Amino acid sequence: KRMRMMVMPSWWEPQNDNNDSEITAWENLTLSSVEMQSLYKALDLAEREKIDVTMVAWGCHKWCGHIIDTKYRSNQRYFLAESNSTEDWCIPSKQIEEWAESISALLQHLILKKKYTCIKALTLINEPSWSYQIDGKVDAEHYSKMCHAVDERLERDGVRNKIRFDLSDDAENIEFLKHSTRSVDDIADSYNSHTYKFGYETPNSEIEAWERANIEVVAPTGKPHYIGEFGSNQNVGASRQKDIDLYERGVLMARIALSLMNAGAAGVSYWSLLDQYYAFTDSYGSMQQLGLWRSAKNEYQSEPYYDNIKCDLELRPQYWAYSLLTRHIGSGEIYPLTTGNEFVAASAFRDEQGKWVYI
Repeated sequence: KRMRMMVMPSWWEPQNDNNDSEITAWENLTLSSVEMQSLYKALDLAEREKIDVTMVAWGCHKWCGHIIDTKYRSNQRYFLAESNSTEDWCIPSKQIEEWAESISALLQHLILKKKYTCIKALTLINEPSWSYQIDGKVDAEHYSKMCHAVDERLERDGVRNKIRFDLSDDAENIEFLKHSTRSVDDIADSYNSHTYKFGYETPNSEIEAWERANIEVVAPTGKPHYIGEFGSNQNVGASRQKDIDLYERGVLMARIALSLMNAGAAGVSYWSLLDQYYAFTDSYGSMQQLGLWRSAKNEYQSEPYYDNIKCDLELRPQYWAYSLLTRHIGSGEIYPLTTGNEFVAASAFRDEQGKWVYI
């Protein structure tokens, strides 16, 4: 079992701890903030349920207006976003050493001090193939420098050997994946890509061909390739999918997952587990309604189906279909099966205890 989760440096460092990136002023970090308390609850669940966590340092908020604590909330530019003129809610930092210090401080706190053993991997920046913009332009070379700086800082601070680097995290961008295998392979432990391009009309062979192309790029490194995010192609902007309340969607998700793994993907991660806001300032229209289950019922008061929602965190129909896959397989080996039907996928799984499951 694996869970991928976002972290933002403003949660624990809403303002610069000091003016020296070489030394962390721990007393100036907000390790008990509301945002961090929420993170601890998610990690406590992962620890209890033995779920491996891939932590994604998403980027940094452009403004301090996203910070919950009014002591730090303002309309000022967030310190790690200073000097990067890129216009977006979340951007990379040009201050590589300060960024590396902040990420290291988080991992030292979580792994060395709080003793979380569930944190297994770190991804640096969500979908950098389009989002790693320095002054308005994607800068793959800067991405490489940043990854190396974080690697060096974690090594120095004694935490690098505790986690894997799962890099690239590209959004259906094989050229960025190629660049990553050339520029960060000396520090990467695995690679991943995201996809939202497949739907009900997509045959298995097309899904498999897409992933085989990724595998072909990564294969010379000898490292695994994962699907860090996937969903359907029924997109309505970045926060909605038209088929989200259909049982059939869960069947489609399972078919896409099987096809990707049949092609050689080391694993897949559905995005996202539940409906959520990326920041407390987000409008209802920005709420990520992509989950296997909903958020609190009162969030949906404006919807015509509101009265039909029975409870908070109500499971969507797709959960029951997709979980028929996720509840019965674990780490181990996969053996693709042929069905003679482009819209029926099948696989045989053998877990680490030798148990076989056919799906």
